[in-house]
Amino acid sequence: MKILILSQNYYPQTGGLEIHARQVAQGFRSRNHEVTVGAINFRSINLPSRLEKFYGDLLAPSYPSHSDGDIPVISLSPNWFDRFRLLPLLLRAISRFDHEKFLYFGYKFYALVYLPKLHQLIQNSDIVHLIGHETDYFAWATYAVCQQLEKPLVCTPILHPELIPPSAVERYTFSQNADAVIAFLEGDRKFLTSLLGVPNQKIHIVGVSPNLPPTVHPEQFREKYKLSNVPIILYVGRMVSYKGATSILEATSHVWNVIPQTHFIFIGPHSKESTEWFNDTDPRILYLGKVSLQEKADALAACNIFCMPSMSEILPTVYLEAWSYGKPVIGGEAIGLPELVEGNHAGIAVKQDPNYISKAIIKLLLDPKLADHYGSSGKNLVENKYTNEVVISSLESIYKRLC
Repeated sequence: MKILILSQNYYPQTGGLEIHARQVAQGFRSRNHEVTVGAINFRSINLPSRLEKFYGDLLAPSYPSHSDGDIPVISLSPNWFDRFRLLPLLLRAISRFDHEKFLYFGYKFYALVYLPKLHQLIQNSDIVHLIGHETDYFAWATYAVCQQLEKPLVCTPILHPELIPPSAVERYTFSQNADAVIAFLEGDRKFLTSLLGVPNQKIHIVGVSPNLPPTVHPEQFREKYKLSNVPIILYVGRMVSYKGATSILEATSHVWNVIPQTHFIFIGPHSKESTEWFNDTDPRILYLGKVSLQEKADALAACNIFCMPSMSEILPTVYLEAWSYGKPVIGGEAIGLPELVEGNHAGIAVKQDPNYISKAIIKLLLDPKLADHYGSSGKNLVENKYTNEVVISSLESIYKRLC
């Protein structure tokens, strides 16, 4: 098959969406399919909050087409002539302008630039897989070209139900018309059918897979940070409140009242809101910032508990990565997470509240048999449902039926 993977963002940009898109592309290439990737953004830039909405189109950083291994990656980032034609989108920066109504007006200008780019890619493909709806326009344009060329379209809508305003729901109804829609969890399926109206028969539940190096060195990690004989609670993710980082920080004192030697490690890039979170903190709190894939895996293998009680997730890859090393997970109560964590006896799902978080941490540290049980259950879950082999095989069967 000639498979086209489209995503707003792609490697070397790194994040859950980008990693998943790359794993899908590489997985199919390893099975000797002809794979091409098309994307707009390949690196992040810091923009003023007023201009962040233009990151997906007008102000997308220029990046050349290139190869990811033997996979051609076609850059759809705008050139200067494209940016000139996209200038009417700047009306979105006017606060008194009706954003919802303008979306449909602005798409006309977006389509002038991107329909020809996508047409050229899609016409040479047997099937198109759109991963992530980072901008409405990119998804709309992809659907329009697939419909025109009568090419089968698979979408994986990376949507956070808690973050979608009711007024925006209608913008996602094109998912109803895709030939197949991928949900990560059963809760994801319910959201797609009940809120977005996607026909149940079009939805297929297919997970993601962990992104881990071949080997890990947990002892070296502990020695490096002088943590040889202490309990480690690990958070990995962007430093944003909705993922639970601030609540974990507030929970530390409660944990120390019972188990004072506990150390808390935070890994992930700063956000605008987090620049002062780790100033003058207790030495038992370590903020490591953004680290390499190897060091992240070493930390996961070295910790006692992984904790990220997020209020908005779909299927956090980092949970799967923690379970891959047999670690219990303290997760959040976002849609689908309790069924993933507690439904598989692989950890505890808690409210994003310091009291609940600290009680869960203390419970697992004082009951190592329970912690081991949760970690073992999580490891079995990953090995049975979330390996790259399982994910690619599931998607391959869907592609073949559609072709």
